[in-house]
Amino acid sequence: MKKILFSIFILASAFNLLLAQTPPVAQWNGYTQGNPPADGIFLATGGTEDNNGIATLTRDGNGTGYTYAVNNDLVASSTGWTDPTTTEKYWIITFSTVGCTDLTFTSRQKSSNTGPKDFKVQYKIGASGTWTDIADATVEILNPTDFFDIEDHPLPTDMNNQSVVYMRWICTSAVSVNGNTVASAGTSRLGITVYGDFAIENPTIFVNPTTLNFGSVETGATSEPKTVAVSGAALTDIITYSKSGADASAFTIAETSWEPATGGTLSITFTPTEIRAYTASITLSSTGAEDVTVSLSGAGTQPTGELIAKWNGYTSGNPPEDGIFLATGGSDENDGIATLTRDEDGKNFAVNADGVAASAGWEDATTTDKYWMTTFSTAGYTDITFTSKQRGSDTGPKDFKVQYKVGAGEWTDVEGGTVTVANDNYLTGKLELIPLPEAVSHQAEIFLRWLCTSTASIGGGTVGGNGVNRLDVTIYGISGTAPFVPVENIINVPTSAAINEPLTLTGTVMPTNATHKTIEWSVTDAGETNATIAGNTFTATAIGTAKILATIADGLGVGEDYTQEFTIEVKEEVIYYTITATVNNSTYGEIDPPGTTQVEEGGAITYTITTFANYKILDVLVNDESQGAITTYTFDDVQSNGTIHVIFEPLSINDNELSNVLVYSHQNSIIIKNVETALFAEILDLNGRLISQHNITGAEATITLSVSNGIYIVKLMSREGKSVSRKISIVR
Repeated sequence: MKKILFSIFILASAFNLLLAQTPPVAQWNGYTQGNPPADGIFLATGGTEDNNGIATLTRDGNGTGYTYAVNNDLVASSTGWTDPTTTEKYWIITFSTVGCTDLTFTSRQKSSNTGPKDFKVQYKIGASGTWTDIADATVEILNPTDFFDIEDHPLPTDMNNQSVVYMRWICTSAVSVNGNTVASAGTSRLGITVYGDFAIENPTIFVNPTTLNFGSVETGATSEPKTVAVSGAALTDIITYSKSGADASAFTIAETSWEPATGGTLSITFTPTEIRAYTASITLSSTGAEDVTVSLSGAGTQPTGELIAKWNGYTSGNPPEDGIFLATGGSDENDGIATLTRDEDGKNFAVNADGVAASAGWEDATTTDKYWMTTFSTAGYTDITFTSKQRGSDTGPKDFKVQYKVGAGEWTDVEGGTVTVANDNYLTGKLELIPLPEAVSHQAEIFLRWLCTSTASIGGGTVGGNGVNRLDVTIYGISGTAPFVPVENIINVPTSAAINEPLTLTGTVMPTNATHKTIEWSVTDAGETNATIAGNTFTATAIGTAKILATIADGLGVGEDYTQEFTIEVKEEVIYYTITATVNNSTYGEIDPPGTTQVEEGGAITYTITTFANYKILDVLVNDESQGAITTYTFDDVQSNGTIHVIFEPLSINDNELSNVLVYSHQNSIIIKNVETALFAEILDLNGRLISQHNITGAEATITLSVSNGIYIVKLMSREGKSVSRKISIVR
């Protein structure tokens, strides 16, 4: 009986020995004492051909000054475990499981007294995978003498047959083995072995992951690449792949370390061209193996672009007195300049705790247009979009639509611009990244309005006189070159010159927004005048007629110059007069040509006036006489010096009852016209400090100020209680 039992024991021991000698998938132990790797990368000391001497065990890269060692237990050792709750600190192994299933791991871990006590084990598939906890794989080292062993612990099935997998032992607390805080010299030691079943008999393709979602990507942009790890077992043929689906062209596949016989990594990117959802799939095949499919998805979204203008972030309880909310951010043309305001009947402006514009005065919207309106510039931008948020009181308006117009054009509905407002936290009345038509791009002046379309209130009744609506607006665009504008004409070129008197050649390029406007001058036929041109200076030494050529490089397009010929009569003497062109504020608009221009006696010169975004022409004074809000003026048959002065003012919609009164500035004077009743005037600076007071009894008045250049406020009040406030600019 003893012999039989002994024989059974021998057989059992031999079987256990056989199991223990099963080759591992990868192992990291048995290193030479006192001989750690200089770079801290411990190579596998055993395992499959893909891992032995190749697979790595190393530390995180989240610290400096780590000291590596191999002690008498012949496993990897390292310092550098302080502050693990602030910066991740861990051991990490990288290896292949190709051809392997039913994976398990065994790890032995211990620390010095001042080394880390608490760890957990995680895994991920491929470099782009996500770290995931391995169930029941936590470590708690109780003393510096004994190893904490995790033995034959099962690994998740999705780690099977993968070309690259990662495992890490991540420190989860700053507590040391001795119960204090981990010290910088505290060490952790780790030995690891991974086992698996190598018996895959049927051709099999393994893929991880099987689903890739690229999320939202702006149209025209390309996503960051996502990878798919592909491997096979017991294959008799190469692995092939193909894309399918109506949106397959939006997904691009690149091979990374790809071997058709064994697989590798596929790198996929997503490039949407339209604003919509996209789906496609990749099918991987090999003879005798079941096809494996990877599902692809993503969504194209409107490019956000750069901030052009926004109206939000105002100070609670401090609405603008004139109801004109200036932009709180955006491009140089808009920040602090572009406006948000109401129709003429807007009233009771406010700024509440949410920091956006608020206003009452929405009743009878089907009888009289009631709206919010923004005015801004898109110069230098394309692909314009806007985001708006609205909410209101229960008696406030419920229904709106958004319209746009370019300059003095017609109002046009914005597609997708219908809004239903609720008394909520801007959840219902929100429009997000709504695209505006291409006609809105590269424009000096764009209007966008939120037009109330019914008398229905949020609460279900009719809009009340005190019903409030609030509006938050942001405009976006993408920087881009403005469309090419060819040259059509050159005007205001001198026609006469005096003998031996240098003449400066000038000209006004039309249209004034032509892309290229630099003129180069040359003589094409000097005749008997001996005319020459140096730069832009014309000189002739004899009476006669000379022909000159004006050239604008690329004026008609790339490689296509614009040319125009002119004739100059050279005389004994030419009388010139000076025309001086000025504006009240050069940030509001411009006149071309600016400054002083010499015009020969009997000659002519034409001026073109252009407003910048958010401003308009109030009046044009020619030799101090009003010409109205004109955009061009020509001095014909010039016989004396002259002046032209343009008065610009900010665009505004008056919310007052003295809208017929005209108020503007000229140099250091304030001009008031169209006065129908006696008025009392106050002049204030922007801080509200009173400068002067005046009684106005006539139809017109001029108030001369002794103040420095700047912006001032003119308040006019009638005896009947009517009033108007205007900002004016004093430029002496």
